[in-house]
Amino acid sequence: MSLFRKYLKAVCVLVVLGAVPTLAGACPNPDAAANSMLSETGVGLRWGSSVRVLAGGEATLESCPQVEIAHETSAHFSTQPALELSLAGMIGLGIELKPVRGCAREFLILSSDGNWYHRGPGLNGMVPPVVLSAVRDGPVRLWIGTAPGDQCRMRIQVSTVAAR
Repeated sequence: MSLFRKYLKAVCVLVVLGAVPTLAGACPNPDAAANSMLSETGVGLRWGSSVRVLAGGEATLESCPQVEIAHETSAHFSTQPALELSLAGMIGLGIELKPVRGCAREFLILSSDGNWYHRGPGLNGMVPPVVLSAVRDGPVRLWIGTAPGDQCRMRIQVSTVAAR
């Protein structure tokens, strides 16, 4: 058997076993473990909490279901959420997610009620604060998009606000 055929066979086996990411596997995955976690109550977030996260990745949204809400994005995301918030006591409250500093250009958010949200860059090219009103108790997952090849560590300020 030629060296090329051995290589091709090995690659096929890896793809079948899921060891090599396929196009569909490069999308943001809500079931993947987050890089950072924060468990908090609505009252506990009244004055905010700063969380260190890893932003960016190698995945684009071109072939992902999330592309429907993130039209014409050029940002690169990780398949894993950058942050998972486990929220409780959120009756009458929403949350604000604000990048403190870093390379964030876009946010992709999966709320606890199963809805996807996208926030693109502001006038300065960076993502402005995002407010989700009337958030339910449960997990909120956040992916942070960056310019291609611009993965970085950054901080996100999470605080509660009155629901609108």
